[in-house]
Amino acid sequence: MKEKKDLSENKSATREQKVILVGNANVGKSVVFSLLTGTYAIVSNYPGTTVEISQGRARIQNRHFIVIDTPGVVDFLGRTDDQKVTRDILLDNPDAIFVNIIDAKNLNRGLVLSLYLCELGVKHIIVLNMMDEANDRGIFIDHRKLSEIFRVNVVPMIATERVGLQHLKKAIIEASFGKCLVSHTNDVERVITSIEEKLPDTNFKKKGLAVFLAGATDQLGSICSRISGVDLKNIETVWENLQYSLSQPIYYLITTAYMKQAEYVASLVSTEGRVSKGRIHIFLSRLTIHPVSGIFIAVLVLFFMYIVVGKFGAGFLVDIFEKKLFGNIVNPFFINLFSRTQPLLREFFVGDYGVITMALSYGLGIVLPITAVFFLFFGFLEDCGYFPRLAFLTDRVFKSVGLTGKAILPIVLGFGCGTMATLTTRILDTRKEKIIATILLAVAIPCSAQLGVVLGILGSISKLALLIWAASILIVMIIVGSAVNLLIPGDSSFSMEIPPLRMPHMRNIGIKTGRRVLWYLREALPFFILGTIILFLLDVAGVLARFISILSPVVTTMGLPLEMSRVFIMGFLRRDYGAAGMFDLFNRGVLDVGQSVVSAVTLTLFVPCVAQFFVMIKERGFATAIFTFLFATIIAFVVGIILNAIITVSGLF
Repeated sequence: MKEKKDLSENKSATREQKVILVGNANVGKSVVFSLLTGTYAIVSNYPGTTVEISQGRARIQNRHFIVIDTPGVVDFLGRTDDQKVTRDILLDNPDAIFVNIIDAKNLNRGLVLSLYLCELGVKHIIVLNMMDEANDRGIFIDHRKLSEIFRVNVVPMIATERVGLQHLKKAIIEASFGKCLVSHTNDVERVITSIEEKLPDTNFKKKGLAVFLAGATDQLGSICSRISGVDLKNIETVWENLQYSLSQPIYYLITTAYMKQAEYVASLVSTEGRVSKGRIHIFLSRLTIHPVSGIFIAVLVLFFMYIVVGKFGAGFLVDIFEKKLFGNIVNPFFINLFSRTQPLLREFFVGDYGVITMALSYGLGIVLPITAVFFLFFGFLEDCGYFPRLAFLTDRVFKSVGLTGKAILPIVLGFGCGTMATLTTRILDTRKEKIIATILLAVAIPCSAQLGVVLGILGSISKLALLIWAASILIVMIIVGSAVNLLIPGDSSFSMEIPPLRMPHMRNIGIKTGRRVLWYLREALPFFILGTIILFLLDVAGVLARFISILSPVVTTMGLPLEMSRVFIMGFLRRDYGAAGMFDLFNRGVLDVGQSVVSAVTLTLFVPCVAQFFVMIKERGFATAIFTFLFATIIAFVVGIILNAIITVSGLF
């Protein structure tokens, strides 16, 4: 019986079909994903990227499905990392069932994706989510008429209340191919037809695939590599011969055609009536993006985030986890356990660079509480719809250094923990933005440990000392950001849509937070352990002591005492170690006023801690991490030498 059962399970596993959830950002994909798969899911990076993909299993009418939740996108043409990943998943799975989840209040935006799916010739379903919010705002949609137009199943849902779930499951079983509805200008049709003639037979409709290739001419190689039998050279030849006949960029012409068709279909199936609810939401929504009130609200939100993440997470919870749990219970237990073992083995586990006393204590006692609180807060901002507004308000400020408004969260969170902030750079759209944000976090953003010590030391000296430190860091941040922006090719695109404000559901936030915390434990924590092991080996080999002696000449050039060499090394091991070392030297009178300012600026600009360094390797790659490490070292010492010269010559202190 057992053997028959195993065979049956194996056969069902081979029959598993993929159900891929697509849609704009903030439309409730993660809620629908949870309803289909339950609370269990595997969250991992899509191969070759840092974009998160959730995957789970669902059983519908005795059939087994693999459900994949993709990033929110506005189209499939691949302008951002998220769009590229969603596009690649689409191209890699022509036999999958695609579920396009649409915010019913923004029907025309969501229908753009269905138009693409119909043109490609894949099975798909339309889900009209948040129907209650749409009705409250006087928006009513004839879903049956919409189904007739697209010739696919259309399911009205209120996912947070499980309304429509059974209809969705039935629609997945009955999924069908849609009807092509988009017509293009004659010039675009000529390009599409010419490309179509060069395409082999695939599981996609030739015209839909030709639209993809025409709309993403800067990524022809990436797309062609995923379609068996497509000759890249033929496509490039067609494009080179015809591109000059277009009056405007073909990407613009294609997306415009899709948007116009989506608006037309939306006008046929939706009507606007009397608004029954939501006036307060609409009023608050307008306040959050107004140039004056919006900035005031943004400052309050960021301040509250700093209190929640920086104070509660990095203060209260870290105090419980690191000092009380690890400091008083875990570490003493293992120190006693290894007290009678061989010295080298004891040092490996519970020494200054021990796997338990440093790696786990730091990764679980310090970073985990901060990361968990951040994920919780970020999930709240996502679900209530405020995060796009915050990004919109700060976009102009960050444009000067090659970033977009979405960088506000990693940058602000860097003042809590640089390691955790580096992890969150994955919310940015392009590789260029992620690299710039990572470098700025490593070079110019002090973590909470450094910030607290700097404010404590310089604040007790004078306001001038604090002003010089802040001005130095800000100037370096602007110069470095602008320079890196010029050096790295590519544009920083900002295409985040602004959804209506809504009341978040804590269950959904809790599920997403839990998945992200599990991802952190699986993906990031091993790097803390690896970094600690490397430091242990360097210490045993005497390399760390050698580094201290190498730094000594540079430290004296900055007018600092030799003791600061060890402080810089300790700052790389853990930033709070470096901050504590500088504080100790100040208290003992080793550092005078001018030296304290130079030390604070240099230590802030100096290389990130070892945990942040290894997370940089994971997120950005070894080459970028090494470049950032060397770049931060050079910048820190050059600025320290210049600042020391200015203070000495001017006699400021």
